[in-house]
Amino acid sequence: MKPVLQLLDQIMALRGARQVTAATSYLGARTYDISEGNAIGYAAAHRDSLLEHLEEALDNGGGIVVRQFQTEKVLVKTPAGTRLVPIKHIFGVRGGQGRWSGLSSEEIRAAHATDAETGNALELEKGVRFLDWSAGVAAPLPHTPEHPTKDSY
Repeated sequence: MKPVLQLLDQIMALRGARQVTAATSYLGARTYDISEGNAIGYAAAHRDSLLEHLEEALDNGGGIVVRQFQTEKVLVKTPAGTRLVPIKHIFGVRGGQGRWSGLSSEEIRAAHATDAETGNALELEKGVRFLDWSAGVAAPLPHTPEHPTKDSY
């Protein structure tokens, strides 16, 4: 099986709503929503666009980040007040030379804590768990707790 199809199969096997962001120097960065029912985006062409973006990342270098929305929710202070938001699992891969490899939780966390253009440190998003790729694709969605928890991530 082609590496791009293997990667897409792993992403599509995930349960729940998720977003896939693919970034390459040629195509730029684009985020694709994938529903709980595995619909990619909001038009039939979005599946082909995602495949094109994944293939470009694997062939010519790029990164793919998956944000998987959990059923578990957490209270987070925002500029608009305290909000109940789903916890997100974030994991990803790097591509190049026709292959891809999973990133560790430390690598994906570092990428999210660093501004890509300036290299300056960024404040981490609340309610996020950074996972190794292998843990991310293997993690089941938890049951919704009766009471939300305070954000401790």
